[in-house]
Amino acid sequence: MKKSKIKEWEMRTNYFLKNMRITKVTFKPHDQWGEGEIDGHGIVLHLNKPFGVKQMKQDIELMIMSDEEGNDVGAIHTNLRDLSIIPSL
Repeated sequence: MKKSKIKEWEMRTNYFLKNMRITKVTFKPHDQWGEGEIDGHGIVLHLNKPFGVKQMKQDIELMIMSDEEGNDVGAIHTNLRDLSIIPSL
């Protein structure tokens, strides 16, 4: 991928997600995401603005998928020793 495309996505993603806080974590069945034929529960990170700032009416939901087409739920790999992988269920 070209560096300019990476920079573009970094800027766009930062615009929407920088300084947001995770308000809760849920696991939703994949069929709630419009793909009823695929089994599994994927992790969803609910984000909103930090405390002390007017909250958005609805949380941003980050739904972790295995690819950009949304064909299947995915896992999250972390840098935490005691939580190195958050699996799809």
